[in-house]
Amino acid sequence: MLCCLDCCWWSLEPPPARGRVLPRMGSASSVPGASSVPRGPRLTHMDSGDGAKSALASSPSPKSRMPFTVMSRKGTYALVKLNLERAVQLLVVSDPGQDLDDELMFVLLRCLSQEGQVDVLGIITTLAPSYDRARLCRGTLDILGLYDVPVGLGTDGGDHGGDHKASTFEEWAESYMPKPGSHRMSSVEPGRQLFFRLYQDAAPKSVTLLITASLKDPALFLRDNEILFFAKTKEVVIMGGVEPWTEAQGKDRTTLLPDTAHNQEFDREASEFLFRKCQEMGVPLVVVSRFAAYAAK
Repeated sequence: MLCCLDCCWWSLEPPPARGRVLPRMGSASSVPGASSVPRGPRLTHMDSGDGAKSALASSPSPKSRMPFTVMSRKGTYALVKLNLERAVQLLVVSDPGQDLDDELMFVLLRCLSQEGQVDVLGIITTLAPSYDRARLCRGTLDILGLYDVPVGLGTDGGDHGGDHKASTFEEWAESYMPKPGSHRMSSVEPGRQLFFRLYQDAAPKSVTLLITASLKDPALFLRDNEILFFAKTKEVVIMGGVEPWTEAQGKDRTTLLPDTAHNQEFDREASEFLFRKCQEMGVPLVVVSRFAAYAAK
């Protein structure tokens, strides 16, 4: 359900675990009914100059119930309370800059977050140069208003020789990518650390792990934290594919195997490990192949 300014309520009994500060499209006067909405506590933003933000808010009475309006010199913001019982708890492994699909996915995630359909726990960037991909990811999320979605610095994704270069995206995204070593980039943490922290904080069987890049990072996390992975993962969604399988092969082949989809070829060993372990543990695999995209054209 689309959450608008008129129906976005912030209840402090009990306090919500997560909220999302999202920019409204257009000015405050362009939002229908905005002038009649009572003003909530004022949230003060402080810019560091490279996109970093900190926020301090006055706490309303615990019994109060009012729309929570956030004012900023960069525009009017609406604090959207996520329906945590229904929102998909999404942890994303991505390689922004490799293709445009990752940035388009971020745009869609922003819309789904505003509607309360997903709660983006974090995004881990993989594939060399993973640091520059983390810069692109952080800058894109900030442009979209997803300031509080943490970004983790992943591995080379299987590109041991450094064949992929930042020059393919750094030039056109320079205006909004944080500078190397900037204050904003200091918020980016090691991918394995972010993986572990988010999984440790998650409720049992709640995490939807979405992989739209190399499977190396999630495979390493599964290898090192098998019990935690099994306890907290609801499902693993992979942009990839599987080898054809028929019932006649059932006696000789008990598991589905990854096919030659691009994401699964960056680190073939990691892909086969992740597929096999998920099936052995009974963790649901949702694999969306390129043929589904072709059929949708």
